[in-house]
Amino acid sequence: MEPDEIPDNIGRFEVIQHLASGGMADLFLCRQSGPMGFEKIVALKQIRGRHSDDGEFLTMFMDEARTAALLNHPNIAQIYELGNENGAPYLAMEFVNGRNLSAIFKKTVAQGVTMPSHIVAGMMVGILRGLAYAHGKTGTGGEQLNLVHRDVTPQNVLISHDGQVKLVDFGIAKVSNQHARTRHGVIKGKYSYMSPEQVRSQPLDGRSDLFAVGILLYEALTAHRPFKRGNTVDTLKAVISELPPDP
Repeated sequence: MEPDEIPDNIGRFEVIQHLASGGMADLFLCRQSGPMGFEKIVALKQIRGRHSDDGEFLTMFMDEARTAALLNHPNIAQIYELGNENGAPYLAMEFVNGRNLSAIFKKTVAQGVTMPSHIVAGMMVGILRGLAYAHGKTGTGGEQLNLVHRDVTPQNVLISHDGQVKLVDFGIAKVSNQHARTRHGVIKGKYSYMSPEQVRSQPLDGRSDLFAVGILLYEALTAHRPFKRGNTVDTLKAVISELPPDP
């Protein structure tokens, strides 16, 4: 995003910095100010491009965002506000001051080392606690929500500088994947972290997320993705029919 394209404000949030852009949204660091010096720093994700004009996608995004906002757990980044600015929906969420697991993996690979097992164990426990909470979450009427993250990948696990483990994009990944299959007849996502059921476009439950956590654990300890192959087709075949190499 060019500097002159960065907005000054989104809703009631002052934009401090543009953090990243993806195919679906822009991510900003923002400030919410209030009376008597109140100030809160948030991460704000705003839908952009063709998705802003897609009524079906926006409906799904809003529904899933409202569901994700029900989640309140130390290992899940909290959603504070769902809004709409000039036709472009946005989510204001907890800002985690740290790095995602993908950046940490890349740094360890560059240094030729693997992560200490006790550090890996602590991170995985944090991820699993967040997933256990979400998988068991019920609605206001006591009904089971049957939430599945569907995109438990290194990019969606944040580690703060003080050691907190936070899952992000809970529920939003489901929207993106459903939308992609409906419109294009293909699976969208990070193939090497999918469960066999997700590759086959079968109904999913929380066990699919646990399969992905197993892949994260393997990669953290070995610095290799167990099912990653030279091309998409071979990667999908490996997920479905091959065992990971003995670490």
